[in-house]
Amino acid sequence: MSLWTLGQNDKFFEDYKKRDSLSGILVRELGITAQQGKQIMVHRKTIQKLSTNMQASVALLKNLKHLCLHKQQVFRDRMKKCQEILTPLQVVKLLLWVDDNQEMMNSVCPGWYSERIVATKNNGNSKSAINTEGSMSPNKRK
Repeated sequence: MSLWTLGQNDKFFEDYKKRDSLSGILVRELGITAQQGKQIMVHRKTIQKLSTNMQASVALLKNLKHLCLHKQQVFRDRMKKCQEILTPLQVVKLLLWVDDNQEMMNSVCPGWYSERIVATKNNGNSKSAINTEGSMSPNKRK
């Protein structure tokens, strides 16, 4: 409610003297002083910008979630097709080969490497890479 209130136009705040207006009810019920009213007006634009940024962030997160779910589904479909054709041992060999040949994969499929997530262990000395499909790099397997 407070963010909604701060997002209202100037007329909303000018109506506080009217007894039956929402701003008047809020001023009366909350005991807002004239000084507090001025401070609210000063910070209103900043709060409106923050609220707009939060709404945009939520929209971006929803879009990211959709993209991640789509990528997971594409991977599941591809893995299912591989598992229908290859033996389990061949599937493992394929995953290991792909992970061990990242440079080749990136040259054949530009952008391949950008799909990988590189994680650093707590001590910072050892790195392991996990691509979005879930296979592990040789560093992690050793």
